[in-house]
Amino acid sequence: MNAAQLDLALQKLAQDSSFETKINALQALVKYWHGEITPADGYADAELAELQLPRALRWWYSWAGKRTEVVSGDGVFASVEHLLSADEFGRLWIWSENQGVFHRTVSAVGEDPLIYQSDWNGGDDGEWKCEGMSLLELLMQLCVFEAQSEYWGLADIEESQLAAFTANVPRLPISPWPAWDPAYKFAIGFFVGRGVYATVHDLAGAYTLMVQAKSPNELQWLYELIPAEQWDSREF
Repeated sequence: MNAAQLDLALQKLAQDSSFETKINALQALVKYWHGEITPADGYADAELAELQLPRALRWWYSWAGKRTEVVSGDGVFASVEHLLSADEFGRLWIWSENQGVFHRTVSAVGEDPLIYQSDWNGGDDGEWKCEGMSLLELLMQLCVFEAQSEYWGLADIEESQLAAFTANVPRLPISPWPAWDPAYKFAIGFFVGRGVYATVHDLAGAYTLMVQAKSPNELQWLYELIPAEQWDSREF
């Protein structure tokens, strides 16, 4: 999987949000940022037979469920061994922030159900908020979020610089991660293209860009956009 092939898979995703297209895009992201997946990386059908799972989660566990580092690290995506039965709302707790500040759940039935977020351990159904992305879309974001590279950079940027950056590295066509509290104007967007992945933290119009790439050459063009002195820190 090379950068051009990954970009093509993501371009198709922007035009077609079918289950199969999402699967192809997720596989491309995983292979590019985390390496090839082998049959040994997934669970056998017999290991999943007794579990009530939505189609997307069953597919993920059977394809790459044992490669926990792909979607866990800074946060924790539930492994098969630690997956609890559906709660009283019929949802599975599938992801937790690393300090337990907030959690994510998904319906135990359906094809590719939507993700719900809460910032505490339980409560009334109305206290869980739908984030707007599906399970496969969350897995794409987590795959990018947990990718690691020795070539990276961090900078606070202006809105005009963000526009120029996203003209070259498009946002994944998926809802950003929102803050739990609507009064807290914060979101994290995910961007992938040209062999670069980035997260952009948007705090009420103040933008922080975090970029990574496999090679320093894939980041050199950023000096034309963001002067060297503007980077808070960088390794490229």
